[in-house]
Amino acid sequence: MPTHAYRADIDGLRAVAILGVLAFHFGLGGVTGGYGGVDVFFVISGFLIAGIIRGELEAGTFSLAQFYARRIRRILPALVVCLLATTIAATVIFFPHDLVTYGRSLQSVATGTSNFYFAKKAGDYFGGVAAEMPLLHTWSLSIEEQFYAVFPLVIMLLFRFRRSFVTSVMAIAVVASLAYSVSAVSHAPAQAFFSSAGRVWELLCGTMLAFGLLPQVRNGIVREAEAFIGAAIICWCYFSYTASTPFPGLAAVPLCLGAVLIIHSGIGSERDTDLPKTIIARLLASSPGVALGKISYSVYLWHWPLLALARYRYPQTFAGELKPEVGLAFCVVSLALGTLSWRFIERPFRGLPVSERRWQAYAGGLIVLTILLGGTRLLIQAPHSVQTWPPEIVELGGVIERNRKPASFELPPSEQGWPVETHIIGSGRGAETGDALLWGDSHALAIIPGLQAYVEKAGKRVVVSAHPGCPPLIDVIFSGNRFENVCQGLNDRTLAAVLNSKIKRVLLVGRWAFFPDKMYFENGKATYRRGQRGSDAFAPALEATVKTLVEHGKEVVIMGPVPEFEFNVISVAERHLAWGMALPEEQTLQTFLDRERRLLPILARLDQADGVDVIYPHLRLCEAGRCRYLKDGVPLYSDDNHLTAAGARELSNMYAEFFRSNQGVTTASP
Repeated sequence: MPTHAYRADIDGLRAVAILGVLAFHFGLGGVTGGYGGVDVFFVISGFLIAGIIRGELEAGTFSLAQFYARRIRRILPALVVCLLATTIAATVIFFPHDLVTYGRSLQSVATGTSNFYFAKKAGDYFGGVAAEMPLLHTWSLSIEEQFYAVFPLVIMLLFRFRRSFVTSVMAIAVVASLAYSVSAVSHAPAQAFFSSAGRVWELLCGTMLAFGLLPQVRNGIVREAEAFIGAAIICWCYFSYTASTPFPGLAAVPLCLGAVLIIHSGIGSERDTDLPKTIIARLLASSPGVALGKISYSVYLWHWPLLALARYRYPQTFAGELKPEVGLAFCVVSLALGTLSWRFIERPFRGLPVSERRWQAYAGGLIVLTILLGGTRLLIQAPHSVQTWPPEIVELGGVIERNRKPASFELPPSEQGWPVETHIIGSGRGAETGDALLWGDSHALAIIPGLQAYVEKAGKRVVVSAHPGCPPLIDVIFSGNRFENVCQGLNDRTLAAVLNSKIKRVLLVGRWAFFPDKMYFENGKATYRRGQRGSDAFAPALEATVKTLVEHGKEVVIMGPVPEFEFNVISVAERHLAWGMALPEEQTLQTFLDRERRLLPILARLDQADGVDVIYPHLRLCEAGRCRYLKDGVPLYSDDNHLTAAGARELSNMYAEFFRSNQGVTTASP
């Protein structure tokens, strides 16, 4: 049964999908689950592309070369123009360090791997740094590119050698991919959301339809019910899901089911007059629906860069939820740009004869890829060559780069048994390897510039075992953290090494404020799982770590939390210098104490134990009831919670306390 005849109702379903995405991103109509429009797109794409492939395979006319040439002409021209315009705007607007980040994201788009890039860099699609990433939306394009790089070849081989296995192989792949998505959405949500492994089942739902896994329905009542239920399910998801809904996983199933039901209800009606279109199909096939569906790809391309660039340049205006009139304006501009893109870029290129000039598509694609990769290299390695920011702006960006690359360290001797990630700072000759161990996460790395200056002056040596995202907590399972495969092993090896060493003092530094309400017991094990909340495991985990060290004769010093802010300090400083934007108010000391009301009692209790000392950096960072983030115009933080080198040096009079015997010493309380 051919499945590639044109169906106007599918263009209308595309319109439903893009309207959901626009409404969600622009805050219109209470469509809090409109991001599910992408899942509808996946099902549509799988159905249409697989239908073409099946029809050509059955006719004996399928050609991989011709298929990929069509994909290049369908996807690349409009994408390249959008990328070019976005890159020009980013070059004008972005500060140097952000342009470097943009260049890396552009590189991932050019190589069809942006979903992996954003899984690592953005993490949370629904907030945080993702809101100002202009190419974030290309994750879905990369998933399709990866799928169609493999799917046609697999189907062609199955058709030739094991045709009866086609639907079985698809069904197995659907089950495996959905199982991964369901599993990963709880312990690795970024991978579940952005990865091909967690999304391919959605495309395969459409391909199985195209290959006739579900028999055609001729009963009019059943078809009407099928279409109505499908539409109702999609609408329900659009209005009931929110950004906090664990997604995709099982939550994506209703959206895909809704799309499958609508598409399936119309199979055959485009050719058989005895199968009249359903009411839903006639609504979708209306002129406005078809028109919007045809331009949906171009609209999708343009809508997100518009919002992300506006948020970057005018954060005080466009941050958070948009006012309805502002969201509507973004929607209108997106539709206008999408219409122009479709009319003057998409349609002309798609109309070119593929069979006669197939080589031109490949040559053009190769040239474009080469230019894109060359351009990204320039943006990443030499952003100054295309920008003219004054030196003070460039210097602010340099603060971030320096924080990402701590001072070079001396590696400890391998025979000491320390993890390979371990380093030494200082110039003294401490017991065996060092006078103390600095054990922690990125907050430990952030204080190294200040601590290093102190230990070199004091003639001490400190072993450093610190890794981003890995707080010094033993017997804790880290899940959903991109370093989850590192943390537990590194902590275990660090603990074993320090217990077997002559080092007497252990300095524990972590982003403690992050964990009191995010760690819980699961099967008797303290667990941190991104996106999950719990409050019963952090204190026992920290206490167990401290107890283990003390019982083995170690003196333990815990550094308390630094004040954290609701904004990126470097970003607000840059915008203040470049565009005169007002600086946010400093945080009050009382606000800090209120935010840490769950953590500080835990630390105070540990401070009473023998062999344990707690020191509080906020006592040095907060004065006269206010906590600074700038000092004489110099940022003390590189983001909203990590100290810069200048911030670390503000704690210079605290480092001596790291090495002071805690026998009989009383430290100021918070």
